[in-house]
Amino acid sequence: MEFWGIEVKPGKPLMAEPEDGYMIHVSQVSIDLSKVNEDENVLVYVKYGDDKNKYLIGNLSHKFPQVSLDLFFDQEFEISHDSKTSVFLLGNQTPDDEQYPFILLSFFSYIFYYFINGDSNSCVCLSLICFCSCFFLMLHG
Repeated sequence: MEFWGIEVKPGKPLMAEPEDGYMIHVSQVSIDLSKVNEDENVLVYVKYGDDKNKYLIGNLSHKFPQVSLDLFFDQEFEISHDSKTSVFLLGNQTPDDEQYPFILLSFFSYIFYYFINGDSNSCVCLSLICFCSCFFLMLHG
């Protein structure tokens, strides 16, 4: 896992693309407060892959100059915004195969949650998903 970050300058949408075999995890978007008016909102958008639609991923302001995100990109994406200041995105870049342990950990967490709360049907279903995921990783890992 390695640090990843970009600056998107005003009026210049920026294309970003992970290296081959990597994913980009964007975990934060922020603005430079020194160049933003007190009542100004900065809208940050992403376009992903071949999709022509722009999706709002952040609504930044003096009151909220940064937003935590949890976005994963495995192909080219474009970041744009409507401000007179730069927008900064931070996160990390990881090999595709490093994502699997985190996915399995999430499944185990859900199993534990449902087990504690007495939902045996969900617990059995999630256990089966975990088993199949582990088996898949053994064969293709």
